[in-house]
Amino acid sequence: MVVREAEMADSGVEAQGRLLHGASSGPEVQAVQRTLQALGHDPGEIDGVYGPDTAAAVRRYQTARRLRVDGLVGPATWQRLSTETGSATRGSRLRKTLVGPIEGADVRQAQERLRMAGFDPGRTDGVYGPDTAAAVRAFQHIHGLTVDGLLGPSPAGRCSPASCGCPTRWPACCAPPRRRWRRPRLSGASSAGIRSTVAAASGRTW
Repeated sequence: MVVREAEMADSGVEAQGRLLHGASSGPEVQAVQRTLQALGHDPGEIDGVYGPDTAAAVRRYQTARRLRVDGLVGPATWQRLSTETGSATRGSRLRKTLVGPIEGADVRQAQERLRMAGFDPGRTDGVYGPDTAAAVRAFQHIHGLTVDGLLGPSPAGRCSPASCGCPTRWPACCAPPRRRWRRPRLSGASSAGIRSTVAAASGRTW
């Protein structure tokens, strides 16, 4: 999936070093689904999740209205939907481009690395579904990273999945998880030894 021009900034999807993410969801997606259904483009279940059926319906609508066919609902597609009779998107503002889940070998690699790190991403199928997003959020939380459920690309010169094995944003992922320092517990023998040493040095008894 390649997003160009204004939609690239909205969706965060890049042609190279792309951002990995799950499907858009919420009332905006549901409004698009209802509008598409009323126009005869079946989006599947009206559940507010931008799944494959919704993306296919969007592509059919874009083809019919001679819009750029990319399966995404960006500003141009949203505006055109809002002009349709009985549109559920009319009067609402699109906050960000609506997209489906990312798929590909890079997603599969992230799923494998998450599983190796002890975080269950669900099926290792190369689809960035809800289970994968939940595993990413859990990983980010444990490592003290921003919890957004997204996997960012590696900046040039920084560590990458191949170099550090971490499936998340760089380079913070290369650092070990944050841990609280705890005062070590001393056994009875160790405590007695320390008291004897201090007493000998100070001339005091305990």
